[in-house]
Amino acid sequence: MPTRTELVDRVAGLVPVLRGHRLPPTGPVPAATMAVLSGAGVFRAPVPRRHGGYGCDSRTLVGVAAQLARAGAAVAWTAAAHWASMRLAGVFGARAREEVFGTADVRVCGTPAAGGTATPVADGFVVDGEWEFAAGAWHAHWQVVVSVVVPPVGAPFPVAALLPRSDLRVAAGRPPAGVAGTGGAATAARGVFVPAHRVVELSTVDAQWSSAVAAWAASSVGVVLGMALDGWDRYLDGLVTGHETVHVRTADALAMIDEAEHHADRLASLVDGHAGADWTEADSGRARDDLAAACGLVRDAVHVLATSSGPGTAEGPAEIRRLAQDLAAATRHVLRGFDDGAGQAGHRAAA
Repeated sequence: MPTRTELVDRVAGLVPVLRGHRLPPTGPVPAATMAVLSGAGVFRAPVPRRHGGYGCDSRTLVGVAAQLARAGAAVAWTAAAHWASMRLAGVFGARAREEVFGTADVRVCGTPAAGGTATPVADGFVVDGEWEFAAGAWHAHWQVVVSVVVPPVGAPFPVAALLPRSDLRVAAGRPPAGVAGTGGAATAARGVFVPAHRVVELSTVDAQWSSAVAAWAASSVGVVLGMALDGWDRYLDGLVTGHETVHVRTADALAMIDEAEHHADRLASLVDGHAGADWTEADSGRARDDLAAACGLVRDAVHVLATSSGPGTAEGPAEIRRLAQDLAAATRHVLRGFDDGAGQAGHRAAA
């Protein structure tokens, strides 16, 4: 199994290759790009070792995501989305996990937000609904969906279900502003039967689900951190020397990126040290604080770079300004995604 340094270095070596791939503004990431990621073991990173994966911790995934984002945010978002959904799949029982992780080079998509209903039937549930912003759906084998059960008596409650991608209709969805090109899609289920072993009531896995949502956040922080590093690279490529005020401002930007790395590392270490049943509500609060701090710092850092760039190269200021706009939208999306997942925990607690 590769060490953290070996895997991060391996992915860093792919950056020039991936930068040469033409990514569409919407729709799925090209199969050729997915093949490069698969060949490098990117999708095996979070898979348990007993299923042939690397069993990587969140700190490793943050580092890998940051390198991928230097090649292109869409590539990194796609990988991080699959990793995060694999963590969500880990809350299910042993039989369901065996089905998912027994799939060769498995890729899982999903979102922690509820988007459908689950009707109890003999031996399982019938799921109907639609789920937006499912990055990586086009190339996934499985999807984790969150639905709501409305019992004849009592309060509604959320469940998570594992559906084969073949049971879902996938269409080009409404990509979140600034994070297009991630293979995001709207998926829909119409009367899909899901056996009981592939459905879990979220109130029974409260801590594990909250921990998995925090792991999703950690991977996402790796992406936005890498986007900021990409901005720094582009700034250096177009640097105009001799402007002391500009250099002071950009030194501030680099300090912000360094501080964001600290928050990303602390978030990942929190996830790795308090995962699963040991996760607490206080851990979720700390995770949210580090997530918000890291997102704010990278957004502000790239804004400084965008407003400090000189004439530079053809890919200089205009590209950095576009990156600043993408980061502003992407960080909002990340925070909203975490809050959606945490909202499920709040729903369970209230119930």
